[in-house]
Amino acid sequence: MGMKKIWKVLFNALERILLIVAVVGGVGIILPRAFHIVPYIVLSGSMEPEIQAGSIVYIDKNIEIEEIQEKDIIGYCMNNEVKVVHRIVQLDRENHMVVTKGDANQVEDITPVPFERIEGKVIVSVPYIGYGVAWIRSMMGITVIIFITTVLFLGTILKRI
Repeated sequence: MGMKKIWKVLFNALERILLIVAVVGGVGIILPRAFHIVPYIVLSGSMEPEIQAGSIVYIDKNIEIEEIQEKDIIGYCMNNEVKVVHRIVQLDRENHMVVTKGDANQVEDITPVPFERIEGKVIVSVPYIGYGVAWIRSMMGITVIIFITTVLFLGTILKRI
């Protein structure tokens, strides 16, 4: 196999990889937001075995607080803007807060969650995809994507010359 043929195969593979990343990103991350469904990346094992570390969970923000029940898995924002996905173990409608706990944790979370911090209810979990999304968002992932895009752009220009 000649060097020109190797470059052509490599160029086509890079094109397909970039296209797949773009389609998966558009369908899996951007499209749900149009319906007020937001993805969270779960990097800890606090909800295992129900939700594995490395999963993406989709949080339905359309859920009214009155619809939330004990045992529901919710997404909420802590005071320091950290996103958390845990199960409701106590629901206190009178004081407008819930007590949460990760399924794999031995004890309940220390601080009750006020209703206004609840972003929504988990509707689906997709295992392992979160690791890939986290990597793409990292400096290394961004660098690799920029590199691949540059190679494809230059390859397209060189092909036409």
